[in-house]
Amino acid sequence: MPSKPDRKRQRTSAATSAPAPPIPLGARRDNEAAKDDEERALEAALFGKPFVPRKGKAAASAAAEDEEDGYDAMEGVEDDQLFFVDAPTAGILDGEAPSYLPQETPSASGSYDEGEDDEGEDDEGEDEDDQNAPPPGIDFKVDYEASSASSSASSDSDASSSDSESDDDHEPHPVPVPAPSFPLTSSKKRTSVWHDPSDAQIAVSLQDDKRLRKLRREAAEDVIDGRDYEMRLREKYEAINPAPAWASALRAKRKKAPRATSSDEEDVEDEDLFTTAGVSLSVRRSKLKQGELAVERQRDANHAAPSKAPISAVEFHSRVAGVMLVAQADRRLRLFNVDGATNPLLQQVHIPDLPLSTATFHPHHPSVLLTGPRPFYYTYDLQSGNVSRSIWTRGRASSSSTSAEGLGMELARFSPDGASLAVAGRRGHVHLVEWGRGGGEAVGSVKMNKPVRGMCWAREGKELVTVAEDAEVYLWDVGMRRCIRRWTDDGGFGPTAIESSRSDGWTAVGSKSGIVNVYDSPSLLSPRPTPRKSLGNLTTTISSLRFDPTSQMLALASKDKKDQLRVVHLPSLTTFSNWPTPGTPLGKVTSLDFSSASEWLAVGNAKGAVRLYALKHFRDRAAAAAV
Repeated sequence: MPSKPDRKRQRTSAATSAPAPPIPLGARRDNEAAKDDEERALEAALFGKPFVPRKGKAAASAAAEDEEDGYDAMEGVEDDQLFFVDAPTAGILDGEAPSYLPQETPSASGSYDEGEDDEGEDDEGEDEDDQNAPPPGIDFKVDYEASSASSSASSDSDASSSDSESDDDHEPHPVPVPAPSFPLTSSKKRTSVWHDPSDAQIAVSLQDDKRLRKLRREAAEDVIDGRDYEMRLREKYEAINPAPAWASALRAKRKKAPRATSSDEEDVEDEDLFTTAGVSLSVRRSKLKQGELAVERQRDANHAAPSKAPISAVEFHSRVAGVMLVAQADRRLRLFNVDGATNPLLQQVHIPDLPLSTATFHPHHPSVLLTGPRPFYYTYDLQSGNVSRSIWTRGRASSSSTSAEGLGMELARFSPDGASLAVAGRRGHVHLVEWGRGGGEAVGSVKMNKPVRGMCWAREGKELVTVAEDAEVYLWDVGMRRCIRRWTDDGGFGPTAIESSRSDGWTAVGSKSGIVNVYDSPSLLSPRPTPRKSLGNLTTTISSLRFDPTSQMLALASKDKKDQLRVVHLPSLTTFSNWPTPGTPLGKVTSLDFSSASEWLAVGNAKGAVRLYALKHFRDRAAAAAV
């Protein structure tokens, strides 16, 4: 076997005997005369000794002696002994080592062993360093050598033992100093997620373009940078399209309340702001008194994008407050943000090949269904702006039919949960479509004896109510696809519309004679249902019926004559006497709808105007709830 290297033999022999005492920081290897001025100056700085530089031959002889002997006075000093932090942690001043430092055990000879076998130092040194390392994240070290404080006092007596010292010197243990902790606080003001650094380098002239001159703050102002230009555009937009009153009042309330301490809580507040405006306000209910209705006319809902084409459909979004769609005979769909002041236009879509007869929001998905007297329909995605066209294949007439009746999808209604779509077909068929995101597939149908004249959903989409041309009313179980109730509308002659309330079980059936029969839950459960009351306020064909979301009002209208609109109070079933008046400029009413919180009533007419009225009873309570 080859012999070990000399260094290994020396270390093995040294391990068998007691280890030599460590050399204190600054200890002298030879004598004071062997030190040069640089070493003596370092000792004076570390230990507070007076330093007197040598002069003349003494300094030169000491340097020559060091070169001749090959001796370095700092040879026994490790690198990490040159500097230390004079800030011991708790417990070190008392002589206690931290718990994470390796615990030394006394050997049989009474001294502390650094290790039992130095031969495995090359193989196991890295493992031992990992085990004895301080916790991660600590960058500071403290000299934990207790004998360093008295090293200068005993330096003269250790000169004779310098030749017998081994290379296995005592290594000081590093002691970590905890890093300072800083309070983690969230920013009080939100900032943009991303900024384009090139915006500041853009130069925009406000004099060259006539449309940009309105952004000037002084007549002589001309060139501004990109960031200032963006800020002024934003200010101009907010001046033209102010925030809705409910949003401003709720934000003011948030500012008065204690601010959130984390960004998550602020996100929850913004989410609550959205849901409160769109959903919760529509659920809150305050009792409406009969007799007179407090109404205030506002600027027309479509004032921002006027058109003389007759209004085909008007509908408020059931979950997003203030968002309303308007479909017109010019084959355009327009979306508005109704605030009563400016009612800005949000989006506009032109469908050239489809005369719009029905436009309705999906209850949960951000999309709009557009149908008309054609065997296809469109879906408009509000988020992406995409318009997709789909072919309707159920309920179509044969190719030999010359009649246009039954070819289209003029009558289509979503269920309250948005999972199903009911489409009126020909010869009394009502097709049930399983609706997903952006489209649907027909899964079944139900059939009446006469053509369909109206339909609506009941019991949160579990039941479907339809009325036929012969005044027969059918109640269908959608899951079983069978008729569970059937009765003849009392005194009905040529029914034209049917509508159910969201709550309280009200159902209204309109006819060509202008009579509206109103049923409540007890009357519908009787063996022979009879209307709770027959309303004869109008004398022309009923074209529109709509319950408000609180089920306290019923609006009925006819498009055959001007100003044919009445609002009925529930449950008294009496019309409000003060409105509309003979001077109310309604025109021929073609469509109407209540907002999600019942604070707005939108009335579309044949001249392309959408009259907007504020119902003060609900508007004041919605504003008070927001504050």
